[in-house]
Amino acid sequence: SYRRAFTLLEASLAAAPADAAAQRDMIMTCGKLSDLLWSQNDAAGALLYSRQTVARSARLAARAPADRRARYFVAASLLDHGYKLFMIRGDTVAALRAMRRSVAVLESLHAAAPADPLPARTLALGYGRMAEALESRDDYTAALSTYRKGLRLLQTLLGAAPRNTDLRHLLAFAQLNIAEVLTELGRLDEAAQSAQTALASFESLTASDPKIAEYRHDIGRALASLARIAGLRGQPERSIALLQQALAQMDAAARGSARDSNFEIGRARMELLAGDEYAALAADTRRSESRRSQDWRKSCREYESALTRYRRLSGAWAAAVPRAAEAQKKIRGCDAALAAIPHGLD
Repeated sequence: SYRRAFTLLEASLAAAPADAAAQRDMIMTCGKLSDLLWSQNDAAGALLYSRQTVARSARLAARAPADRRARYFVAASLLDHGYKLFMIRGDTVAALRAMRRSVAVLESLHAAAPADPLPARTLALGYGRMAEALESRDDYTAALSTYRKGLRLLQTLLGAAPRNTDLRHLLAFAQLNIAEVLTELGRLDEAAQSAQTALASFESLTASDPKIAEYRHDIGRALASLARIAGLRGQPERSIALLQQALAQMDAAARGSARDSNFEIGRARMELLAGDEYAALAADTRRSESRRSQDWRKSCREYESALTRYRRLSGAWAAAVPRAAEAQKKIRGCDAALAAIPHGLD
């Protein structure tokens, strides 16, 4: 449907290039095509249409420099393209450059009209996406500060529109991102509290609209965050129980969106983490050789499943390549550990 819309808009703009409404519709259509192609693991198509949104937005703004909507389109397009450069290509330098340009424009638009929710919402999203890129560079302090900027803005927006489910979802997501950075900083009690808050919000959203697969995906991610915290606290059995719940939520989400690579990459992360937790159990020499052998095998199966997914996603997710190598290395470690246990291969 979006491709048909693109063709119709292309013909319309060929006949009337100065039609600003058609230009805006085309930018939004290119953005939707980019998102959908990325979800189907088509990196080249996703970036092609994302670049188009940037170029078309720049032309729209050049014709009307004082037009707030045109400036907003420039900012939103830069944010989207920068984020995809980071997630698909792993180009953090170019991504942060584009996203900082976007955030500067959005901050200006928000300062000029604080009551306008659209630039404020996108600005909060921009802070979150910039923070993800900073987090990938292990700059956790800057990432936490940037995530919290977005959180405060979303809290303000939600205060003015408390029933807005989009804002509730974004706020819960910000709380979960903060939990994950706090985990990296070793602040586990704060991390667990933030992850629990996010989990409760995602569960509330799912109860209000069970058909939305994304909410179940987010429940799974929050449970996985809590599982990681449990693992770091030396509680592998609790971690595994939480991960089993998380994977069940991911399965429920995937039934409605089987081709969505966002869900696939999330499941691969959980499988890699589950492999680590089974390996932690298996490494406990106080347990019987039979139990340890079983856990090493479970660990191997989780790593193998993660490896298969990461390989399939490697063309559209920069993080999939190093994660696949990590899974492969851990599989070799499992095999070696099994071979070292008497009767471990029985």
